[in-house]
Amino acid sequence: MPELVSKIIDQALSYHRNGKINEASKLYLKALSIDDKHPMALHFLGVIHHQQGDNIEAERLIKQALKITPNDLMAMSNLGSIFQALGKLKDALDLFSKILAQQPNNAQIYTNRGNAFRASGQNLKAIKDYQAAIKLEPRIFEAARNLGIVLQEERQYTQAQQALEHCIKLAPNNPEARVSLANFYRETGQIQSAKIEYETALTLAPNIAGIHCDLAITLRDIGNLTDAKCHYETAVKIEPGLGRAWRGLAGITSYKKLSEISTMQEALSKAPNHNEKMHIEFALGKAQEDLKNYDAAFAHFKIANELHHRTFSYDFESDFTFFKNLISKIDSEFLKNQSSVKSSSNRPIFVIGMPRSGTSLVEQILASHSHIFGAGELTALPETIANVFSMTDDQDYSKSFKQTTPAQLQAVSKAYFELIKSRVPKNSHFFVDKMPMNFIHVGLISLTFPQALIIHCKRNPLDNCLSIFKNYLPASGHRYSANLESLGHYYRGYLQLMQHWKKTCGDAIFEVVYSDLVQNSEKVTRDLISACNLPFEEACLSPHKTQRVVSTLSATQVRQTIYSKSVGSAENYKAHLSPLNKILTKSY
Repeated sequence: MPELVSKIIDQALSYHRNGKINEASKLYLKALSIDDKHPMALHFLGVIHHQQGDNIEAERLIKQALKITPNDLMAMSNLGSIFQALGKLKDALDLFSKILAQQPNNAQIYTNRGNAFRASGQNLKAIKDYQAAIKLEPRIFEAARNLGIVLQEERQYTQAQQALEHCIKLAPNNPEARVSLANFYRETGQIQSAKIEYETALTLAPNIAGIHCDLAITLRDIGNLTDAKCHYETAVKIEPGLGRAWRGLAGITSYKKLSEISTMQEALSKAPNHNEKMHIEFALGKAQEDLKNYDAAFAHFKIANELHHRTFSYDFESDFTFFKNLISKIDSEFLKNQSSVKSSSNRPIFVIGMPRSGTSLVEQILASHSHIFGAGELTALPETIANVFSMTDDQDYSKSFKQTTPAQLQAVSKAYFELIKSRVPKNSHFFVDKMPMNFIHVGLISLTFPQALIIHCKRNPLDNCLSIFKNYLPASGHRYSANLESLGHYYRGYLQLMQHWKKTCGDAIFEVVYSDLVQNSEKVTRDLISACNLPFEEACLSPHKTQRVVSTLSATQVRQTIYSKSVGSAENYKAHLSPLNKILTKSY
């Protein structure tokens, strides 16, 4: 009998190695029907369940195997990977560390532990483990690729590029290596290089929908909407449930007939998870809005936001407390008693406001001027603030801001310009940092960048909030957006904070009202350029003709002539916006 089981296991392993998962699974089960405590059958059947996404059953089976052979390091390693997949990161780290204590030269386990450190937010420890793996095995692809990705996350761009380019040398025909390098290039503004790498990846793997989607986004950002649409369409043909591709496609398509969205509606049943379904619901909402079916559109937007909200929790009180702290601590007297930082050779123009308030259009107008470079939505300022003030309670640095020193302010300025130097040409005297949420940091901006102009984009509150609700915004920084009540409360907090900044930093702030901009564009544009103390240029009146990379939700709109059809758009959804309107109009 043991000999028979051994033969069955050998055949199962052969099938398993050759990717014949179903055949291997049947043989492992057959072996267990003869010997229900056979550790190899339990172990590798657990591996199959892990490969199929059933990690709970995988954990149970491999734990059973380890009760019989507790020193099986391969089974321990696979269990560690399962722990990580289940989010049991401490258990995964403990297990990988236990294995390394017995096998200190195991490059794969260093890689696995690095993955677990990265998943738990311990990027610096992940970097050390990936580097240890590469030192032991210089050609270990997974460690090299993940090292590049985590260095990119840590904004160590020079080292990240070196690591990712090393991956290409290790595996020039590996599409994952090409995509990782392309993602790096796209994040760092090297958009043409990103395009080339995505295209190369597609020659290696033409049937991977995600690569078509990534290339489509890149083509959209550079204004090539025709080719972008082709790649989005290819992506959804290959993988009908790929929601982000449907959302991207909807963003560059103007729907004329209901029949045009039938395939998208069918895709909902093919979405593999709530996240992809969410993106499809946003796409369907946009399509129904194009068809002027506003009730149907709102129903889709509502479902999309409900699906989005499942992935996080949000309590406005923490943001409201932060705003109140800023208002109480960074007042006129405080600002008057602080020493401003010395001016830099680069003059930043901060374009701020709520998302969907016209910030992309304002940047496009500014970037049409020969003396202004549009750098897009830079994360440099919030990252710098977090590092300099060692923030431990989310984003609220105000608790220690009263004790800030001139050295800290100088550190913010120095670190900021260091972070943006790869994104802003050296010969660009003026540049635009269009991170809308920097409205939070106006007080700090006025101290740290006294030479900066702050342009505040304002929009009708109901129109603005509706536009946010209709679009996917990532949970990071935008948790308020997926619920009308939360959105209304956050918007009121934003208004209160901006009223405070206007009182305390008014001279540095130039306000642009969206409805004025689109309905009287020449006058507002001339005033905008004048506020920058620059001579007017006619190109600023035709911003849709300006060729540049735009990587925001408005990438398509800014390439069209300025239009005013979005003004008063909330009227179409009046029946559904009562809860939001009550909050927005409630007296203080």
